[in-house]
Amino acid sequence: MKKVMPVLACLGPVFMFFTSIAMIVFFGFDVNSNMDQPPIPLYIEPAGYAFITWNLIYIGFIALGVYQLSPKYKDDPRFVTGRKYIVVNSLANAAWFVGVIQNQFWLTVTFMLILLYTLIRLAVIFKLGERGKDWRERLWIKLPLALYFGWITLATPINITSFLLTEVGWTGQAFLTPQIWSVAILTVAVGIVFVMYITKKANAVYLFVGVWGLLAIFVANSYRENLVSLFAIVLAILLLFVFAVTKIVFRKYYAVL
Repeated sequence: MKKVMPVLACLGPVFMFFTSIAMIVFFGFDVNSNMDQPPIPLYIEPAGYAFITWNLIYIGFIALGVYQLSPKYKDDPRFVTGRKYIVVNSLANAAWFVGVIQNQFWLTVTFMLILLYTLIRLAVIFKLGERGKDWRERLWIKLPLALYFGWITLATPINITSFLLTEVGWTGQAFLTPQIWSVAILTVAVGIVFVMYITKKANAVYLFVGVWGLLAIFVANSYRENLVSLFAIVLAILLLFVFAVTKIVFRKYYAVL
């Protein structure tokens, strides 16, 4: 098994990537058209350009899988422990599409939570909040994990909320308007990003992914929902402020990458 795991950790991200391509080509995958929409509108869908992040995630995760095959990392304790999480993450990522195609929110939530858990484990194993030993480690290990972890951190609360609204049918309409729902979801997501960064479980790139997503939500909603778009831009500014303070006051303790 020890000899097989490096190969599986390399093939897993490749399988994940080609599954997404297959879903788009053969099933016309589009998360917004394949899934039932919540009974109340949520103003948290980012502008389309934000999803270019997935291209970087796929490329980076595949590069990570290939990089860990090098003799230097064959017996690296971090990869010995982390390879199983790379494999499980890759399978869960591919399986997430099944939930979307089958229009089963509970499946998408299950696999999304697996993605989040495995990325948290990888962030801890590879000490994502600490500066990489050299530029290769920062480029091929820290960067892909930070991009991936940051995006899934934002996506998980949104996925869970869609499940509650659509499958469970709990809308809370008596006291929760669509605007308040959206603000609450953004608060939870940014709260997670803040905690992970401030406790040094993730680096500044992870934080920047949060800012990227918030700016995309601002752009998407600036013409139709002023409250949510304003809240998104305020949160983005707050995250940048947190970054600035940590770099100025605690420069040696917080890593960009």
